Order: sequence, then C-alpha cells, then structure tokens
Amino acid sequence: MQAPPVLDDASLVDKWDAHFEYFAKDFPGYMTEAEFKKFCDMQYGRKIQVALKFMRREEDYTKEVEVRRLISTRGHVSKYMLNMLPSPSPDEFERAVGSLSVNNDQLSLADFKHVLVLPAADRSLEDIFFKERPSANLIRFLLEEAAHALRLLHSWDIMHGDVKKLNFVRVKHQLKLIDLDAATVMNTLMGSKFSSGVLPP
Repeated sequence: MQAPPVLDDASLVDKWDAHFEYFAKDFPGYMTEAEFKKFCDMQYGRKIQVALKFMRREEDYTKEVEVRRLISTRGHVSKYMLNMLPSPSPDEFERAVGSLSVNNDQLSLADFKHVLVLPAADRSLEDIFFKERPSANLIRFLLEEAAHALRLLHSWDIMHGDVKKLNFVRVKHQLKLIDLDAATVMNTLMGSKFSSGVLPP
C-alpha cells in the first residue's frame, strides 16, 4: 500500500507522510497490510462492537440526529444516554450497500439508508426483566437509573416520547436511554409515533 500522491489538505498530507514513514519499516514509501493494521489500531483503536439502527423515514432520522446534537451541547451525558458514533451519510450508505437485501430478499437496504451507529449494548431492560429475573433490589436500582435519565432530559425541556423497556439498554453495567426519534422539545409539536410504549405521551 503506497501513500496517496495527491491530497488537497497540506496539513493532512504532512500527517499521513509522517505516519507512513514511521510505520513503513519493510519497504520505504510502502506499508504492508500488517503495518497498516497496526497503524489503524494505534490511530483509531481496536475493534469495537456496534449496533446499526436502520431507519426508513428521513424525518425520524433527522429528528433523532437533531435531538442528539441538542443534547450534546448540554455537556457530558454519556452516563445516561447512549452516544452516537460517527455514522455514514444516507448517500454514502446507499452507494456502499444499497444493492443488498435482507430477510430472503424481501427488504432492500436502499429503503433503510438512514443509519445511526451506536455502541453495542449487552441487553435491553426488556431482556433483563424476562431473561435474568432480577431481584427486587436490582429492579429498584434499574428504575432509579431510568428515572435519572428521564429527569436529565426533562431538565433540558426535552421529552423522550416513547418510554418503554426496549428503549433502555445496559452498557457496562449502566442503564442508558436510546431511541430518540420521537423526542421533542417541550411545548412543541411532536408529530406521530406508533409504539407499544408503556408510557406513551
């Protein structure tokens, strides 16, 4: 693999040249696959598990991204919210995998080109309740975590709009709130959301 000869950003060119020079041990000006993987591990971290949220409607996707951006301006909230990772734009996603289909070719990924990338969770609160049979103390703790997450949103005048056990997930022993496509600023119109939420608006 050879360093790309032309890039518009001079500072980026210098940065890449320095990286290639440092990692290209076997052949000057070239990086082997192993060297490139080592560079990626150091630059971007090792593999992480992620979850992809596929959305059909652009309106839902835009709403969730806008609410997440609004929340991110309020400070560090990752204790109670599942943060969004860098995600492809709808056009990038459609170009990359738009021709693929799932569910025995019944669903085209081109119809779900609005994608959010999120850290993978261990389980949803729904799964914890049905599969782990939590003790009374654990149930109390989980409900407190859920209440703290909702109180944080409400303190910023944001309403979740679709509270249910599936929209709380456990990540590294912490309960986090997800699925913000129905969220809205209080005293504004929410639109519509079809859901089995236990606390619908």
